[in-house]
Amino acid sequence: MILRYQGGELQHRRWLVGGLIILGVTLALLALPPGDGLARLSYDLPFLFRGNLADTNVVVLIEDRATLDALGQTTFPPARTVHARLLDKLSEEGASLVVFDISFRAPKPGEDERFAAAITRHGHVILGGVVETVTQQTGDSAGASIVEIKPPAETLRAAAAGWGLLLLGNQDSIFGVRKIIAQWQDHPTVPWLAAQAGGRIKPSDNPQSPRWINFYGPSPALDQVTLGQVLGVAGRTMPPGYLRGRVVFVGFDASVTPASGRRDSFTSPYTLAGRDFIPGVEILATIYANLAHENWLRPMPLLLQTSLAAGFGAVAFVALVFSGRRWLWLTGAGLFTLLAVVAILLQWRFQFWWNWLALGLVQLPLAVLLALLCPRLPVLAFISYRRKGGDAFAMAVLSQLRARGIDAFLDIDRLGRGDFSKQIFSNLDRIPNVLVILSPGALGTSNEPDDWLQKEISYAFAQDKNIIPVILDGFEYPKGIPLPAGMEPLPLQQSVLHHHDKWDATMAEIKKYLKG
Repeated sequence: MILRYQGGELQHRRWLVGGLIILGVTLALLALPPGDGLARLSYDLPFLFRGNLADTNVVVLIEDRATLDALGQTTFPPARTVHARLLDKLSEEGASLVVFDISFRAPKPGEDERFAAAITRHGHVILGGVVETVTQQTGDSAGASIVEIKPPAETLRAAAAGWGLLLLGNQDSIFGVRKIIAQWQDHPTVPWLAAQAGGRIKPSDNPQSPRWINFYGPSPALDQVTLGQVLGVAGRTMPPGYLRGRVVFVGFDASVTPASGRRDSFTSPYTLAGRDFIPGVEILATIYANLAHENWLRPMPLLLQTSLAAGFGAVAFVALVFSGRRWLWLTGAGLFTLLAVVAILLQWRFQFWWNWLALGLVQLPLAVLLALLCPRLPVLAFISYRRKGGDAFAMAVLSQLRARGIDAFLDIDRLGRGDFSKQIFSNLDRIPNVLVILSPGALGTSNEPDDWLQKEISYAFAQDKNIIPVILDGFEYPKGIPLPAGMEPLPLQQSVLHHHDKWDATMAEIKKYLKG
């Protein structure tokens, strides 16, 4: 199905208006909330086609249920004496920095002193505080909500190298975390503070700059050990020197339920491919590794995305229009593949991501639809005719050709301002076929200076064009009288005989003889 074709000028206007509408829809998806789903998918998909990235300096230490049961720790969180023992072992193993994804906010006399002493002995321990929302009760109904920061117990934070917020923000409806939160209300988060402690983040670095998580692979993507391996519980061990000089993030696996009941496992891009959820401690460790190696992902500025959308849309539409209807879907598939490859390489190699699926899944299909409804019809035929007796038939042939996906040049339809003869001859130069409408009396017997039918046919023969005479009822070649100069080969050409009640047969013959 195509919209009724009424010439190139109208078609160009359709392309312009349609292209502007498509660009407007695309820009709305890039800038407004309806495009957020495509943006998240644009961020997620490149991870699925990339191999795992290694980060050998970060280790995730999991306090697993089996080890806690073996140690007699049946409540959550376990006794801080267990963490004191763990820290002493980490000091012995030479861990350079220890970060706890565990909240130690409530004081515990006796336990705190032993844990604080172990923190001091190590010297490079970062603790975490939490953000809580407290709802004030007013009678039988809930009142105002107050957001409070709960830091670690005073004894512990005095011994630590610092404390930050255990905060993973911008979760979507399926608990996906993508954006790095470096600071909240002037309080640094734990990964940011850890990167500062390691000298990776400078005081001048802006914590508010947009940074997105560059996942290193499906969980577990970073090196991982269990509490039982570090403490040697039940004969479990780890390789000698495994932790020396490394940054250790301590947290829990999904089998250990926090007392708060808060969720501590999240979806990642790899969850789309059926992989396991990722523990919160691994996300914090991944964010730290991103900051330490400066390989976090950067969202492409909206202005640049807008420019890419405009440029891609223009190039794609030109390619679709010139490919023709036969190759339209193949061209569209090729353009989508090219767009995907470029977007994926930008994310892999240069750490830039952007909402490329708004272009691939919305802009490109709409451009295909526009090219399908308003195609570029190839101008394959020049229609030459005698105005007296042939003009109506010439217009009818033009309409029939356009209905069949072929455009033609007809002077009363296509000529613009300027020199008449130059336009006629320039179009004869570029068009491979000439349809000569032979209506009754169309061929004169003398060389008249303004006989444009004769001029066009003579010029077409001189330029070796494919000439197709279309003979109407009542036409006969002059008998016993030579044709005007330059037109002599006309009767020798393969002709199409037209009968007024057999349009389909006539057009089928014309199409059969057309070249190009």
